[in-house]
Amino acid sequence: MALLFAILAYFLAAKINNSLFLWLEAGAWIYFSFVLYKDVFVWANRVSMANDLALWGLRILGGLVFFVGMYIGLITLVASALITNSASASIPIFSLLAGLVLLGAFIAFRTNRRHNVVGFWNAN
Repeated sequence: MALLFAILAYFLAAKINNSLFLWLEAGAWIYFSFVLYKDVFVWANRVSMANDLALWGLRILGGLVFFVGMYIGLITLVASALITNSASASIPIFSLLAGLVLLGAFIAFRTNRRHNVVGFWNAN
């Protein structure tokens, strides 16, 4: 449902060149990124750090996710800025890759702590 709302907001913002629709589109894509990455954030928060293999595995995974998100994000944002010359085209790319970078940073931060970072997520 969040993806449909984000795509609808994208096409509305492309058709109607109004700043309100650009903000609506940005909010829709940020919400979609939140829905997409929420379960992975919860999983990373729940991993037991008592095992050194899990600790180092998450450290490597967090670094890879962070640097891949940054690398792909910079390349695609520069390419979309040069090719389309439109702010509307780079909003979905930026929101999805910013979520990926934040996910990698959270996983890397989580490996420095032995306990859960966020205690109010009760997802099973």
